[in-house]
Amino acid sequence: MAEQKSSYNNAGRAMRSRTPTVRSEKNKKSEESGGSNALARKSSLTATGRQDLTSKMELPTCKEKSRYNIEDPRHKWATKVLEKTAMRVVLKEFRDMKDWKPDPFLINLSKKNSEKNRYDDIHCLDHTRVVLKERPSGKDYIHASWMVMPDGFRYISTQGPLKETLDDFWHMIYTEKCSVIVMLCQWDEGAHEKCRRYYQRDRVENYGDYKVRVKKDQEEPFKTIRLTLLECQRKGSKEWRTVYHFWCYEWEDHAGPLDAGPVVSMHKMSLEKAEGNPIVVHCSAGIGRTATFVGINYASQRIQEDPDLKMVDILRGLRKMRHRAIQSQLQYAFLYVCVFELFCQEGVLSRDGKVKEFRNKYAGISKNILAKMKEAQEKEREKEKTRA
Repeated sequence: MAEQKSSYNNAGRAMRSRTPTVRSEKNKKSEESGGSNALARKSSLTATGRQDLTSKMELPTCKEKSRYNIEDPRHKWATKVLEKTAMRVVLKEFRDMKDWKPDPFLINLSKKNSEKNRYDDIHCLDHTRVVLKERPSGKDYIHASWMVMPDGFRYISTQGPLKETLDDFWHMIYTEKCSVIVMLCQWDEGAHEKCRRYYQRDRVENYGDYKVRVKKDQEEPFKTIRLTLLECQRKGSKEWRTVYHFWCYEWEDHAGPLDAGPVVSMHKMSLEKAEGNPIVVHCSAGIGRTATFVGINYASQRIQEDPDLKMVDILRGLRKMRHRAIQSQLQYAFLYVCVFELFCQEGVLSRDGKVKEFRNKYAGISKNILAKMKEAQEKEREKEKTRA
């Protein structure tokens, strides 16, 4: 029996109502910059010389370098943003763009397959949807979108599978030759299922034509990040394919982690393990946490093409690929923090000074919102107990 669905917008309303109100400030409007002609250039995230990330490591401090290349586009962009962009401006940027969507906006296939959508108000764009291979027309739909980076690397942004779509989920992973899954939500959050379990820790599980088993649990490569090696076998084949499953288990819905370091390091490690194949990224709806995570790579590459680029241009670019990409002001601010952290890890920016100040302001707002969210969740649990 299909699970009861709800509006994702309603699920996040309580949190958004608690988001701090800030004073309006005149915004410069920016046109989306080009730059998608640099498909041949590899992302800096996949640069050679990276140390082995399969075990815990200490994050670079950036203090080893006393000087930075001020002509590097990443340094130029970060310096300009930190000098001119206060946190209140960042939050207003998102509020002004909150309802932006691309034109044309076509979601016909998503509406026709509403029973396969976890939320009634979250749809896939027709032109970027993942078409299931080896399926007849009319049965090739899955709630998933292609998100293509300037260098040509591809992500699949998708919702947490439903019971009815588990077979399709593993079919997509197998036929698209994906060797990495990044999970950014809990299986259940509060009293609600956010993602159906698509593997079992203690046994081989069948999903249509596919068998899935746990091969090995590895040490946490980074704080709050769990890495599990899964294996998937297709009916009629003797081959078991390895799939690296990264799970960031402390990323609240509509919010962002306090520390960007583990998330950015997971991003780099997932690219390494993917070896050029598409990476599947999901949370619950597949738009907020998921698009923020994908945005780290996308923003880094766009900024290296154009250091004058605005983050709102990056948001537009993401939303042209995934409807309602980045769900909240806090996630939008967290993307800034992640990009700064990435540039620090790449040795082109210092964590001190304005970077530290920006990060601390984000952390202060985030702690306040997370505390209120936790309070609201406790009240919801009490109500559920009363109803029971």
